[in-house]
Amino acid sequence: MSDKFLCEEPGCDEQAIECYLNDDADTVEHFCPIHCYKNGYCYGCGNFFCGMEDFDFNNPSHLCFNCRTEVNSDIEDEELSTEMSEWDLEL
Repeated sequence: MSDKFLCEEPGCDEQAIECYLNDDADTVEHFCPIHCYKNGYCYGCGNFFCGMEDFDFNNPSHLCFNCRTEVNSDIEDEELSTEMSEWDLEL
């Protein structure tokens, strides 16, 4: 069995992830990054967040709050690591 899925949006043949409605494992859809958001799902975790103000408005990443926080934390860690490496080179 393959772990790769195609987007269920008509006319789209992009690779997709599993999307869950309210953590219901019986209700699974498959969407690509663009169609995840258009159908109310976070592409990071595949959970349904449509109707949540933080998800619907001013959210260019199309990720839920938890996924955005995780990504931002990873970016900050990477920036800190880069800064420390540059500092070490200056010594």
